[in-house]
Amino acid sequence: MSRGGCKENFLGDLKLSEVAFANSLIDDEFPILYYEMYLLGKPRTDFHVSISGESIHACNNFPANLGGGGYEKVFEWYKNTPGQKDLIFSYDVSEGRTDSHTLHMFFELPFPYIKEYFKVMGSEESAEYLKEFESRVPKGWSHIYYGLFKGRAASPVRLDYFVNEDQQKIYAEDISIFGEHFKNLGFNAVNEEFLQRCKEIANLPFQMELQFNVLGVNKLDSTIGVSSTLAPSNAFCQRNSVQVRELFSEGGNGYDLMKKIESWGLSDSRWQYIKAVSFNKYLRLGKVSLHILNLPIFLKVRWREGKMLDAKLYFIASAEEEKI
Repeated sequence: MSRGGCKENFLGDLKLSEVAFANSLIDDEFPILYYEMYLLGKPRTDFHVSISGESIHACNNFPANLGGGGYEKVFEWYKNTPGQKDLIFSYDVSEGRTDSHTLHMFFELPFPYIKEYFKVMGSEESAEYLKEFESRVPKGWSHIYYGLFKGRAASPVRLDYFVNEDQQKIYAEDISIFGEHFKNLGFNAVNEEFLQRCKEIANLPFQMELQFNVLGVNKLDSTIGVSSTLAPSNAFCQRNSVQVRELFSEGGNGYDLMKKIESWGLSDSRWQYIKAVSFNKYLRLGKVSLHILNLPIFLKVRWREGKMLDAKLYFIASAEEEKI
């Protein structure tokens, strides 16, 4: 990922990511990594680490530094639930932090378990915030994950949703419906510029993803994330570097997306390093064969108080030993 000027011009210093990575290891499993690349300002990244539910269930002694510390109750609780999906640490390493500000969970468990999650995270009332918000979510949205940002001011509840294809087509044709759905959720930082930009995103050939920060019952933070999914979830690791080059070369849908983001003033030319840092390959090291990859999966645009804030590009990275 760091070759050919990519580190200096796109990634930034990865030393803190290495510390965060070391704080996320359980057993001998290599976790899945997610990098958030900033597209303006000093090259830097934020960082996420996905650890498997299987590893947690199998672990007898959780490392004291796991997640940077403070999550022991969560792991002991999750170990005794039927949950099997990954848990995801998030690190604000671009701000110099190597302790995780949250531990995301997927919408897999029934509500009583979700309530227990927030309890062991230190905010039992947040479960009611989630439940109340969920009751007003449009039918065309499917929830993905939730988490308590206990390491950020106001400790918001993060809720994440995919918009299905039919609903996205409706938004692309009449974005005022999108605006009404947001207002029904209690999100009031909606203006004409926001709606017009979201209409453009809805018209792209990429599935929309929406991120909200819930502060209380019918109370939302004014920051909203609207993402374009660059690959279906079942194809993240199947895409090869040739396909990525085609996607982000002139004439490709990814190229058109990034030129749009650049025209909005949310990116400089650094996005052109996407092709250089993307790979999906097998390495033979003596008797060991490794499958390693780093591929773009999301482009997220954030608004705050109805004004565009920034854009970030997400990559998925992993390494797995292959049987020979």
